[in-house]
Amino acid sequence: MEQHQVKNAEVLCHRALIVWIECTSGAQSNAVTADMCDASAGSYLSCRTEAPARSHQVCAAGEQEYLRCPGSYGDPFVDCGDLRRSYYECRDDPSGSDMSCGPYLEVLSVCRTLATGCADLLHKFLTCADAELSPNECAFGQRMRIYCLRDIKEGVFHSADTCDAQWRQALTECVDEDQRSALCTMGASWRDASYSICEGPKGVAYLKDRATETHICWTGGRAAELLNEAAEDIWEDTYMRVVHVNGENSYEVMHPNVEETT
Repeated sequence: MEQHQVKNAEVLCHRALIVWIECTSGAQSNAVTADMCDASAGSYLSCRTEAPARSHQVCAAGEQEYLRCPGSYGDPFVDCGDLRRSYYECRDDPSGSDMSCGPYLEVLSVCRTLATGCADLLHKFLTCADAELSPNECAFGQRMRIYCLRDIKEGVFHSADTCDAQWRQALTECVDEDQRSALCTMGASWRDASYSICEGPKGVAYLKDRATETHICWTGGRAAELLNEAAEDIWEDTYMRVVHVNGENSYEVMHPNVEETT
């Protein structure tokens, strides 16, 4: 029994060393300090040994997410240490996988930055995973919903069902990656895909670059006309928010990390 415990301790320490080496010399090493790597190895050991003790795969992946933060999250003020806990919560769910929990953390950071209410985000994200949508489509669906809730905060929309109805529809329309629905990414990254949402005569469109073919719900046509109106403000990697209220359009060029715009 004692020999077995010693052997387990040796394996655990060896794996903690691997986590430390990955931190100091891996793909993310140019963005971290020695203190961060020491903390990462210590956090890995706590993850493995404290209740509930988790597997090497989960704990090591949690540290990889820690290393990706904040650079991969679009928010320099996000609490990276807290994201470990959120990652573990996601992986503790039977539906949570490394493929889905990484994108979930990025969407969670968007939700927290915009302060739209994130308590049910994990449940909705994993419901999407259970529906067999790709992690990219799940992230996009929740991004649409989060931005829509922000539009409610700003008085453009008034009903949360406007946001939830879009998400529920996407759950059925975006399972097939070849389906060309206005609620799907069309093969783009969840951060870059363009779309529009309407509530009665009001609407909001989020358009990346010159996304001329994007369906605009308040005109029934494509985005080309809207983009022509604002052509002087559009350049490569521009992300534009178009708000349609009282028959008039207003245009806002957003920060490249659009999640930082409030």
